[in-house]
Amino acid sequence: MQLVQNDFIDYLNSLNNLSASGSNALAESQALNKFFPEIYEPFPIVDSIIDLLNINNNVVILTGHAGDGKSTVALDVYKRLKGISPEGVIDKALNEIEKIPELGIGIIKDMSELSLQEREKYLTMAFEDDSNSWLIVSNTGPLLKSLENFSEKYGVDIESDLLKILNTPIENKINDKHKINSFNKNLYISNLTKLDNVDVSTRIFQKLINHSGWNGCTNCSIKNKCPIRQNNLVIKDRLSVITNRLRYLYLIISYYESRLTLRQILAQLSFSITGGTSCNKYKFLESLDQVEDQNIITSELGKVLFSELFFGYSDRENLVMAEDIQAIKMTKKMDFGGPIDPVSERKIQSDSIFGWAKVPEELISLTKVWQHSAGGHDNILVRNSLRRLCFIFGENYGDEKSERSFLSTFLKSTTIIDFENWMTSGQLNFSSREKRRFKESCMKVFLEFFTGFSANQFKDQDKVFITMKRPDNRIVQPTQIIIESIPFKRFDIKYNDILRVPEIHFDKGVVILPLSLPLLDHIQLISSGEIGNDLSPIHKGKFDWFCSELLRATSDERRDIEEVELLRSSIDGEVKVHKFILDTEDNKLELE
Repeated sequence: MQLVQNDFIDYLNSLNNLSASGSNALAESQALNKFFPEIYEPFPIVDSIIDLLNINNNVVILTGHAGDGKSTVALDVYKRLKGISPEGVIDKALNEIEKIPELGIGIIKDMSELSLQEREKYLTMAFEDDSNSWLIVSNTGPLLKSLENFSEKYGVDIESDLLKILNTPIENKINDKHKINSFNKNLYISNLTKLDNVDVSTRIFQKLINHSGWNGCTNCSIKNKCPIRQNNLVIKDRLSVITNRLRYLYLIISYYESRLTLRQILAQLSFSITGGTSCNKYKFLESLDQVEDQNIITSELGKVLFSELFFGYSDRENLVMAEDIQAIKMTKKMDFGGPIDPVSERKIQSDSIFGWAKVPEELISLTKVWQHSAGGHDNILVRNSLRRLCFIFGENYGDEKSERSFLSTFLKSTTIIDFENWMTSGQLNFSSREKRRFKESCMKVFLEFFTGFSANQFKDQDKVFITMKRPDNRIVQPTQIIIESIPFKRFDIKYNDILRVPEIHFDKGVVILPLSLPLLDHIQLISSGEIGNDLSPIHKGKFDWFCSELLRATSDERRDIEEVELLRSSIDGEVKVHKFILDTEDNKLELE
């Protein structure tokens, strides 16, 4: 046997932008690539797009950021309309305009690449061609300008409707919520930034790992030594575990930082499988003895191990070049994987790791090498690598409680596991008791946020108080005038299966506050006694909005001006309500 240059590994390297071979990151190149059909994962909206196009006088626009998958969706639609199987490879990239006369359907591949005048010309063609339905692809920026100019010719103002639709979630299909009927044809707009791409991304990852292209390594002389192949095999061994861990990571990044595009995610995943290296780099392994030179083979695996590359490291060292991949840059910014509890830390650095996190057998040698250099205060990077290895490849961690503790600590999110479970099941998996406790936690956090006092300072915790106080909490205000007091029982917990988040409902939905992951983490930390967990301004603004909406909704209930209620903290810290009556004749406050 001799060294085999596996084209599939070159293909994986072409999915990121670290080399000049990154062209396959674009849908136009994917359409012609023999490896692409096997990894393509259909977007859930494709069926509804085809249904709309099969009805005359519909115009469907796919928009979003570059890399969201618009062109890939258009390609899938084209292949289905032409009767080409999903596994089929077309012989050329789509033209700027593709017409399917027998179906009365046209496709404009990407208006973003055209001038403003050309975009307006194509919009006019799509809306004034009486016999055809059209699918149009465009990035959001160019689309907004073009539709604004086009609607002026019709004498209509669609700005408000357009912005509303662009912010409307996609429930796996395009429907009347995405429709504008101000023109002579129905216009449907689907903003792919509102489509959850985490599910699609993780399914594509599974296809990359199980791809038949790996069969190209079967007859290679170094197949048992090659670090890229070994990386793939150990990922494959723990694929379901790793897939769940990736879901946690991408959900946290999306909610805390910024939503990643599908192209950005695939760049990170493909790089984390190969390290951007090719088969030829490992030709020197041919002359190594599998047993005698095991240390060299183990070291090479550590350089491309998935748990290292995904976070922007290589064999315990920071990999600066990896930050050119946006998704890796954002992952490093989140600073996952800090120290955990002392018991788990000791296990990570000893043989207990193999019975605790159940590290795959193929990684035992590498794990022991890292453990050997993990002691001492100057080897933080090594211990971080061991934690990452346990997080990506480990499972069980002793029992469910220990597993939850380790994963939550590593991810710096106390509610991510529950949050992901709710998203998967489409409901809150609460018993009546758990729901009541969760609601009480939310109410106590609102009480603290609206007053600045700790919830434990209140003797009776059955009302939310909204007071007149400084918004910045820089000055302690032991006495505050109560604007409104609202009983806990007027609030309820619901689940929004479209936004896929829990919600606080006041008076059966008069005011609704969606609870995103950062808000849930904040509520959990505060309710468990953590301090110093400041909300970012954008999430603090949601609590401020909720407060103002509660005041608006209860404005008719406001007490008479002669009745005054104060919150006051006594010397022992207990907060009590003091009620006074204003004697307007004598200008005196009298204790009720």
